Amino acid sequence: FGVAGFSHRIDWKMRYGAPLAAAVAAALDAVSALGGDGGGIAITPDGTFTASFNSPAMARGWRHGSGQVVKLFPAETP
Repeated sequence: FGVAGFSHRIDWKMRYGAPLAAAVAAALDAVSALGGDGGGIAITPDGTFTASFNSPAMARGWRHGSGQVVKLFPAETP
């Protein structure tokens, strides 16, 4: 089996200037290339975040800085 090194790929891409969403997308592409699917939730120290997936669905949720709670479950697909 192959190993995608998901988190490592995100870190590597960002160290070379990729924005967070692009880095996560590239890591998901590596997972797909190995026949896998999944997703990731990532946040930077400045509060930039992404919740991306290439599986049929991925439950996720967060609280907006205004206090509003945002919940997304398998309602959205890639």
